[in-house]
Amino acid sequence: MLDQLSKEYEFYKSNKKKLQKKYNNQFIALKNGKVVASGSDKEKVVKEMLDKKHKLGGFLVHLVSDDSDIVQRYYSRVL
Repeated sequence: MLDQLSKEYEFYKSNKKKLQKKYNNQFIALKNGKVVASGSDKEKVVKEMLDKKHKLGGFLVHLVSDDSDIVQRYYSRVL
């Protein structure tokens, strides 16, 4: 799971300029190298992902901005 999240972050870093043009100052959810949700409210983006039946820990949420390199990771407490 961590390996997949690392891949999503690498995708973000590699495509940051392109993502900034479309999603600047928004949170994006990345899964399998694709933006699958976006919005200005992080919690709403996470809720949208969960509503789409994506599991916690299976996607990366990131704020797209010039100076943001903060990674948001969500994990399920269920084993």
